[in-house]
Amino acid sequence: MEIDKPRIVYKYHSINRYLFDLLTSGQLWFSHQNELNDPYDCKYALSDNFLTPLLKKSSTTLLKDLQKNDAFKKLDEDSFFEIMLPTFKSNEWMSGLYEMLFDQLGWSVCCFTTNPMNELMWAHYADSNRGVCLEFDLTKTPELHEKLFPVEYNDTFPEVNSMDKLPTALLRKGKVWINESEWRILTNIRGKKDFNKESLNAIHFGYNVDRKNIDKIREVLAESGYSKVGFKQLKFRVKGVTLNPNNSQVQSTDKE
Repeated sequence: MEIDKPRIVYKYHSINRYLFDLLTSGQLWFSHQNELNDPYDCKYALSDNFLTPLLKKSSTTLLKDLQKNDAFKKLDEDSFFEIMLPTFKSNEWMSGLYEMLFDQLGWSVCCFTTNPMNELMWAHYADSNRGVCLEFDLTKTPELHEKLFPVEYNDTFPEVNSMDKLPTALLRKGKVWINESEWRILTNIRGKKDFNKESLNAIHFGYNVDRKNIDKIREVLAESGYSKVGFKQLKFRVKGVTLNPNNSQVQSTDKE
């Protein structure tokens, strides 16, 4: 079934050297599972149908090494597997297996949202409203847009039956995160990946942002090849939160 993907997505960010590196280089950071703030994110169980052949192969390899010693020559594979199974299923061994599978496959994620007005996200990911929310039109970077998928919020821990099912597990989070309205890009490249600078539509500033940071960001955009990037700033009203044009700044950053 084809997914109706959003054209516009948002990314909350603190104003720090990583943000300026993102803007200067035109590159997004793709995170390893251990860099994500949800300890269960990108974690999954391996079904017995998947796990047993994998463990048995490890057991056979180990047994062949042991059989070089006369004391183990008469030990058959099935008996040795039963002996080793509790060890293979220990938390320490399984943690190493998960790490190995994730690293060897190279899966990493870059997270976005469809909601630029989430007060919790402004607090948690944008430095208590001292940061920004970047607005992207990823259709202008098709190679990223085609890899954009929605996160499913489900409290059932994902179980992987085969490696081709792994991406599904990487797109599931607990229901406690549902208000983040997250979409994410999965890729086998960990670290930085280019985006078309025309994809950056606008920068939304938090209501506590320092004016010097606004000026610095505007300067970086003008020097880094961006054009027509709008500026908006979060404002609090009696009846709710709004994003207003930042009238103290030019509404685009056309490079002269």
